[in-house]
Amino acid sequence: MNNEWETIWEDYKKARFVLWCPKHCNDWWRDEETGYYYMWKAYYTAKNAETKENLVYARVLAMMASELSFKIHDYERLHKYIEPALKYYRLAENSEHKPSHKEVEIVQRDYDYLTYRFACEDMPYDEQVKLIDGYEKLSKFGFHDSKVIFFEHNENTARMKLQYDSMIVTFIFNDVWDIKIDTDIGITWINDFYCYRQFWDRNKFVFDIGFYKIYCSRIAVESIEIVSNDEQ
Repeated sequence: MNNEWETIWEDYKKARFVLWCPKHCNDWWRDEETGYYYMWKAYYTAKNAETKENLVYARVLAMMASELSFKIHDYERLHKYIEPALKYYRLAENSEHKPSHKEVEIVQRDYDYLTYRFACEDMPYDEQVKLIDGYEKLSKFGFHDSKVIFFEHNENTARMKLQYDSMIVTFIFNDVWDIKIDTDIGITWINDFYCYRQFWDRNKFVFDIGFYKIYCSRIAVESIEIVSNDEQ
């Protein structure tokens, strides 16, 4: 390891110490200001180095992927950090200094999950909507440009009403185990629609319309009503 990569390795270890709690360490606290300084310093130096130390670079990239989770879009995180981290881990497995099975497994898991998710989101609309029981009734309905006009849930079930022109469709979600809501009451028109089988359990589903993301075991059309212009 040359002097440049020795410095990168030392910067990585400094970042790791203050960002990830060491084993058998008392009175430790997370210090993001110091940790992010050394993390970004290690990353930029490693990225611009003419030659790569495979294992060190893989670990730096893996740290970037972990620390930027929920801070940048997952698509960017996958292609900018996770994918190259996995590449350099694989190269390191064939060299003198090998990574542990666990650290490679963590990056491989994130890679598999995100590539699966984006592949599902890229599936044709017709394939996604077929996962909804009663989808045959939605031939004149469009998720895009519809809006949420009602939503409720209890511990196990959720119910949502979407209006598209004069059509109001009520969807019911069974065996709900997670709901993520990120919406502005003044912005109600839906631009996104994704429906696919959950990565960890293919018997369960993810229903994602941007403002609402619902994880459940069944999605169904409960009812459809047509309203007159006077009622809208």
